[in-house]
Amino acid sequence: MREGNELAAEKAKSADSEAARVNITLSRTVVASSDPCGREIHLDNADPGEVNKLRRNLASEDPLCFEHRFLDFATYFRNRIGSMRKHLNLHIPRSGGSSLCKLAKLVKKETHPSNNCWEKLHFPPLWCCFKWMDRVGFPANNTCEAFDKDLKEFTMNENYLDYPLCMNHRLYSILLRNPVDRAMSQERHYMAYIKRSSNKKTSQDVITGRLHLLRKNYLTWSLTSGLVSGINRLEFVPSHKHLTAAKETLLRMDFLLEIAPPRLSDKRIVVDATQTECLPTMLKLMGFGNATMNKTNEGQKEIIPLKFKKSQYHRWNTLDTQLYQYATKLAKLDCDFFLRIEKEENDPS
Repeated sequence: MREGNELAAEKAKSADSEAARVNITLSRTVVASSDPCGREIHLDNADPGEVNKLRRNLASEDPLCFEHRFLDFATYFRNRIGSMRKHLNLHIPRSGGSSLCKLAKLVKKETHPSNNCWEKLHFPPLWCCFKWMDRVGFPANNTCEAFDKDLKEFTMNENYLDYPLCMNHRLYSILLRNPVDRAMSQERHYMAYIKRSSNKKTSQDVITGRLHLLRKNYLTWSLTSGLVSGINRLEFVPSHKHLTAAKETLLRMDFLLEIAPPRLSDKRIVVDATQTECLPTMLKLMGFGNATMNKTNEGQKEIIPLKFKKSQYHRWNTLDTQLYQYATKLAKLDCDFFLRIEKEENDPS
């Protein structure tokens, strides 16, 4: 990996974020003494990703200020989801993507004809099914308008995210799942795919390469490999410094969804408010109405034995584990925010 190219990409992203921040005034100024924020916060014409980031940071670190500005954030978010026709979902495999795609088709969203709603040229799964090579990239001078012209109303991306994010042109969401459970499930799923007669001719080099990708910190890889340049992204191995960039992207996204709930060691499902209350509310805000989510692949038997113990998958996924823990904290902040939006809409008084 060429360090210079990578740093250049990260600096470009940082510069882009700084340019966006000028629209959100955070400097300490003379404001009314009754304002607990002690600073001006203007959301008009602000970068949507920066507004999402500010909302979550205030909810976590300055709850008095967040409470004071709640209606501003709620109005901004309502206006955003009401004005955005297109939606790009980063599909982390074995995290409920098939169920979400099926729901999109059920409610008649315009989407792509593939089984998992991905656009075939740029967003097919790299971990199976196609040639083991990097996908077709977008031109360096490509605009968000050009990027979107071939995308349907709802599109799933089952590989890595492109930068800079086109937040002014589409909604962004991501599917989450406990990374160790997800990696083990995906490996079983892939090996079952290989065992089918039509796929038995897959070379061992391809199998090894894909197993390396899907086993180790896939979530961090999918969020950050689009930031680096001058390397083969299929061979890109994220490090701890990429964790910061991945967290930044999660902060900027509109929806963090966990469709496949975590399980205890005895296979019992862990039930929490995010799963039981917030998921239906989030789906409604995303334009899926009151349709019920059916877990398409949950009942499939995973009979393929794994060569490694679960402890090895824990070691392989230390970055993803930290990122997942961070994401679930953001999701809980979002849960309160989304439920309050729904409550105030149903009962304005």
